[in-house]
Amino acid sequence: MVKIGRSVYGFGCVIYIQDDSIDEIHTILHPSIYLYKAYVGKIRNPRDITSTDSEVNLIELSGRSRADWMYFNNSEIGKIELGGRSQAWMDFHSSKAGEIKLSDNSKAYSINLINSKADLIESYDNSEFSLYLKGNSKLEKLLSSQNSKINIYVESEARIEDFEGDIQLLRRSQIEGEIPKKLEQIIGK
Repeated sequence: MVKIGRSVYGFGCVIYIQDDSIDEIHTILHPSIYLYKAYVGKIRNPRDITSTDSEVNLIELSGRSRADWMYFNNSEIGKIELGGRSQAWMDFHSSKAGEIKLSDNSKAYSINLINSKADLIESYDNSEFSLYLKGNSKLEKLLSSQNSKINIYVESEARIEDFEGDIQLLRRSQIEGEIPKKLEQIIGK
């Protein structure tokens, strides 16, 4: 029987959750987390996550935390927050992400959406990220501060629906799919 209302505390090990429901995973020494058909309310400071057929409401990286790998397959993620100076790599395969928020000075080395959907990616001052939209992926809105540095790669079937803000490109972006006119003017498609 599954008990709802529990919290799991990790101490530098592997946490495996299958067919279970957990309120919070608060990782002290950044363990590896494996989720299979699980529901988790909140995960704090993971080193890496592999999620299959699961749902997570919030993944939070506080200042200077580093998530070496976040892999989501057929999963639903409500929100991912990267605190100041935190770093992450994210792969979404046939998954849905609500909001991905990069705070000041945070860095997402890659946000890969492969046949996936994201509602909002929001970046603040001096944040950096590379965004890859592949297959039939869709990003509803990209919201960026003036000092954000971004690489954008959009394959022909993928699209970005809306864009607000300003960006600095780290390198020449490759755009084959649909993007908003304002973003097109900045990139020079």
